[in-house]
Amino acid sequence: PHGPGDEATAERMGLRGMAAAPLRAPEGGSIGTLAVSFQRPHDFTADELDLLQGLADQGAIAIANARLTESLRAQAAQLARSVETQRALVELASKLTSLRDPATLLAETLGEAVRLLSADGGQIGVIGDGPDGVARWGHGHSWVDGRIAPFTDEDRTEIVHGISGRAVREGRTVLTGDYVSDASFDHTPGSDAYVTSQAIRSVMAAPLTGEHGPIGCLAVTSRHADAFNAEDAELLSALAGHAAVVLSNARLYDAAQDANERLAQRVEAQRALAEIAAQITSLHDSTAVLRRTVEETKRLLEADHVVIHQVRPGTRELADYRAAFEADPAAPPIDDVAITIGQGIAGRAVAERTVVWTRDYL
Repeated sequence: PHGPGDEATAERMGLRGMAAAPLRAPEGGSIGTLAVSFQRPHDFTADELDLLQGLADQGAIAIANARLTESLRAQAAQLARSVETQRALVELASKLTSLRDPATLLAETLGEAVRLLSADGGQIGVIGDGPDGVARWGHGHSWVDGRIAPFTDEDRTEIVHGISGRAVREGRTVLTGDYVSDASFDHTPGSDAYVTSQAIRSVMAAPLTGEHGPIGCLAVTSRHADAFNAEDAELLSALAGHAAVVLSNARLYDAAQDANERLAQRVEAQRALAEIAAQITSLHDSTAVLRRTVEETKRLLEADHVVIHQVRPGTRELADYRAAFEADPAAPPIDDVAITIGQGIAGRAVAERTVVWTRDYL
């Protein structure tokens, strides 16, 4: 069936003999078409149609590779970040196991947490008993405005309040994307006033857990809403875990060394994966492949006009592939005619997943 304006378009472009082959995705389905046309009626032979479909399949592979390349690039970036994180964990773990001063240990852990998580600030403290026998924050450090400072008396509040209190109570890492308005933990006027004065929005806290329960907490803050995610929570948990191992008992030194070795193995494995991903992403130039497909189709079929249409993601429309890829300035103008799946030669080829042709389009 002809769509609205099809005949006028064909007349304007001088389209008579036409054929279109579907771009059949390797995983199934059609993602576009490769169409040829003549300015005169043309009887397509079986060989010509087979050749057209073969060329279309190459174009489909190029498009699929382009999508795969983008996915691999994203994975490579994620792997690179993971490698850097794991490397920092290995270095920090090695440094922590050599420390015997709790104050230095806490400061080093907090500094790495703020750096690795791109946080604006944070706190780390151990649980102690106050003069009234109530569990409060004891020794610890705060990171404010790019510098670290030891806890003051104002920081030695009861551990049951705030998001750090919740993390200690539940024995797991917890986070909030909007501290002041979050009702999932107890608030105090002093803590909320401090958070507001520092323009803090997001806070994430991980308990330092010893052999017999929680011994402290590590927290980071951000002035951005919803700044932290599940992956960040895993990293903070790892940092808190390393600090807790060294802080809780010197007899766990060997266990920390084993953790270092496992981390080193993970770093090496992820570094290898990152290198492989980088190599794969450098092998494909999908735009060049598609251009070559058009050139070879026109040359081999001696056609007057060749275009690759690609299904626009999330729609039933086809568009010239060069609208999705950077076009060569010397290339012919982009075919801006919108085609719906099922409409015209190209639309039928996508819908039926086979070569469709006509001797005279008009």
